[in-house]
Amino acid sequence: MEDIFRYIDDSREKFIQELVTLLRIPSVSTTGLGMLECANHILALILKVGIRAELFSTDHYPMIFGETPNVSHKKTLLLKSHYDVVDPGPIDHWRNEPFCPVVEDNRLWCRGAGDAKGQLFAVLKAIEAWNKTRGELPVNIKLAILGDDEIGAPSLSYVLEKYGHRMVADAAVVVDASTLDVWGPAIILGARGLLVLELIAYGAKQTSHSGSYGGLIKNPAVILVNALSSMRDSAGRILIQGFYDDVKPYGETERVLLDNLVLNQKEKFATLGIDRFWGDPGFSYFETQQFRPTLNINSLSSGFQGEGWELVVPTKATAKVDINIVPDMDPLNVLSSIRNHLDREGYSEIEIHELRSSSYVNWVQPNDPFVAVVKRAQERVWEKRSVLYPSIGGGGGSQTKNKLGIPHYLMLPLGQPDMNEHSPRENFHLEWFTKRIKVIAALFDEYSKDDRVLRNTK
Repeated sequence: MEDIFRYIDDSREKFIQELVTLLRIPSVSTTGLGMLECANHILALILKVGIRAELFSTDHYPMIFGETPNVSHKKTLLLKSHYDVVDPGPIDHWRNEPFCPVVEDNRLWCRGAGDAKGQLFAVLKAIEAWNKTRGELPVNIKLAILGDDEIGAPSLSYVLEKYGHRMVADAAVVVDASTLDVWGPAIILGARGLLVLELIAYGAKQTSHSGSYGGLIKNPAVILVNALSSMRDSAGRILIQGFYDDVKPYGETERVLLDNLVLNQKEKFATLGIDRFWGDPGFSYFETQQFRPTLNINSLSSGFQGEGWELVVPTKATAKVDINIVPDMDPLNVLSSIRNHLDREGYSEIEIHELRSSSYVNWVQPNDPFVAVVKRAQERVWEKRSVLYPSIGGGGGSQTKNKLGIPHYLMLPLGQPDMNEHSPRENFHLEWFTKRIKVIAALFDEYSKDDRVLRNTK
């Protein structure tokens, strides 16, 4: 593949500028900012690299679909990603404008640089490299690029029902995420489920002056904070009765995978800006990351939010909580245990609204032949072994795999461990720029040559 890798190296600066142009286009699915413009820009990029493409309409934002002409003797690979990004948040938290890419410290800083436009871009450039140097790809390619991943992919069921017949493949790769804790190649075999809740406490019917009524009428912020505090102890152990009941010990396969994971704790502390890990006492970093349920408060809101201060007793307080679901846990049982906990602790007035839920999913086993294919592709580029992670958080679902009957399905992260996705310091390291394009290009080659990866007969 020297000719393909040479094309990628020679095109590096041109590719970087093309990515910068893409990153300048906002695509914030929570607000709709720039979504259609970005979708049409990516559509044009796909057509330019030599693949047929179209927009699939949904009840949210369009999904971009691309495919090469189907050649019967070639296996078909589905690559799945997304073009939407999370809201940048407060602008003053950024070192540069969130959609104005800046290259500093050998990194490209911008919202979407890591999650996931930069990774999606690598796929498109790998396709271009093959078509420009060889004239054709060694496998059939399909692209499914969602526009609402960052808001829970509410359109996915509709897309699979209406367009699923167009997306059937022999194997699938989700191109998203960071390599978690390794500076090099990694593969993610599954995904923890997710339960996202909004908790709401109410006070008086109108905002009151705290100089007159503070301490005299109930404060929903105080009620909600106390309720949240009752859910875990000072060491981080979750105190909700029944929360851990369905958590089963992991087996020997999982133990072997854990034993191969290594953490540079000093570097991780420096990256995160902390001096210790917290929560789930008695379990290691990787045990907690991979196999333990978690309960995280991701937002709190109540009362006056502007600069300065106001003397008020708020009328309402809200908190959003996300819970990672591990094997054998049922999100409905977790929701029920939280409701029972609040009632038992005297917080029955707090409302709970379920925003999203999914169960744990095993995409593929470590000994699946497709895992070996991906490992070989990565190791050709990185010249080091790939690390296998049992799972990733965030609620990656099994809908696509199950609906389409794809037998070989995994996540291939192309972002470095400190790409800071969802953060005002989102970036990707330029050392990874050509490497990840080459990994995808090598994957096409390795997959085409491995007859152990069975075809999908659905």
